[in-house]
Amino acid sequence: MKLDIPTVPTLFLKPSTSLGDPYPTSSTILPKITQEDGTGDYESEMAIIIGQDAKDVSEEEALDYVLGYTAANDISSRTSQMNQSQWCFSKGFDGACPLGPVVGTTLPAGTVILTGTPPGVGAAKNPKEFLRDGDEFRVELLPFVGTLVSKIKNQV
Repeated sequence: MKLDIPTVPTLFLKPSTSLGDPYPTSSTILPKITQEDGTGDYESEMAIIIGQDAKDVSEEEALDYVLGYTAANDISSRTSQMNQSQWCFSKGFDGACPLGPVVGTTLPAGTVILTGTPPGVGAAKNPKEFLRDGDEFRVELLPFVGTLVSKIKNQV
């Protein structure tokens, strides 16, 4: 998408309802607002799961707080994202962040840190490639983590 690398990390929150299971456990549902303009986009990312409360942790102790790693697809509604300065809405719809296959557990008390997307999202391609009903998208973190599969389905 030809965005400058920020000098300060972009932080945003996702509601716990945005966490989704990997396919074939469930499908990833594209909300109606995203279907209207067809700008649902994928983002292959690594997720770091924090296993205990952390505050004022030194760099040397940081890995002591990590529960594990898994794959994530940080699905975005691009039109909504670019029309706002805060990304919570555009990246926070129900099921917008399928995780797996390694940590398949409930995480309401935990924190998930997504690494950010490397180059290669659909909005940056020419022509643009957005997610559609029936698509299957894979995030591979090989050789040690595994592959997350998202089967896309329109909200009805």
